[in-house]
Amino acid sequence: MTSTALCLKSTIPTSLGNLTKLESLNLRFNQLTSFVPDVIFNISSLRVIDLSSNDLYGSLSMDVCSRHVPKLERIYLPFNRFEGRIPSNLYKCKEL
Repeated sequence: MTSTALCLKSTIPTSLGNLTKLESLNLRFNQLTSFVPDVIFNISSLRVIDLSSNDLYGSLSMDVCSRHVPKLERIYLPFNRFEGRIPSNLYKCKEL
C-alpha cells in the first residue's frame, strides 16, 4: 500500500490489519495524526513499514517483534512525535 505524499489528513485505520498479504506499508510524507495501531504489527507478510514524516505520536508497542512480523526487514519512523523507549525486542525481528 503506497500513499506517499498524498497529504492524507487522518489516522491510521485499524482495518489495515485485515490486509494479510500486505508486504510494504508506505505512508510517508502525509499528515497522519494518531498513534500507530498495534494491528499493523500483526500482518505477518510485512517486510517494510515506512511511516516517516507524519505527525504520529505516542510510543510503539513494546512487543513489536514479539508479534507476527517475522519478515520485517525495514522500519522507517523519523520525523514524527514519538515518545518513550525504543522497543527493546527489535532484535527479535531477524531480518531487520
